[in-house]
Formats: sequence, C-alpha cells, structure tokens
Amino acid sequence: MKSGIFFERDGVLNLAKIERDHQVAPLFLDEFQVNPAVLEPLQQLKAAGFVLLATTNQPGLSRGYLSRRELDRMHLVLKQRLPLDDILVCPHDRRPAC
Repeated sequence: MKSGIFFERDGVLNLAKIERDHQVAPLFLDEFQVNPAVLEPLQQLKAAGFVLLATTNQPGLSRGYLSRRELDRMHLVLKQRLPLDDILVCPHDRRPAC
C-alpha cells in the first residue's frame, strides 16, 4: 500500500484569483494558471513513491455558473503539467436549496 498526499487545488496548485479581497475559483481556462512553484516539490514527492491527489470544492457546478467542460479543461492542464495521480471534485453547494 502506498501513502498519499492531498493538495488543495485553488491557491495551492493553481495561482489564486482575487476579487474584492477574496479568493475565488477560476471559471474559465483562460483564468486558470498553474502555480509554477509546486512542480519541483511534487516531482520530489512522486519520486519518493507518494500518490499525489488534488482536491477541490466547486459549488459553481451545482449552481450552474461553472461548466463541467471548462472544469475538465482546467484539470487536463493540471494533469499535463503536474505529476498528479488524480483530481477529486466536490460539486456540492453548501447553501440550502430555496
């Protein structure tokens, strides 16, 4: 059995987008920037035998302002540039339904 390490996507694996003094998740691929500072540490962890997993909460999926296609495009970029084994997404909105 291998040990795994979980990394938050927004603000760790990709550069934080700031609006009105708050971090927000990018909604489009052209807003998405992989954090170049994480590549070398992730490569070292991967070489040491760890399973590397990204996690992200994306309530915009359930709210309807983030398309699954756009999210998949962002995650394809992450997988191409970083040695991740998988990306886990929670699409749920914590706000109660009306």
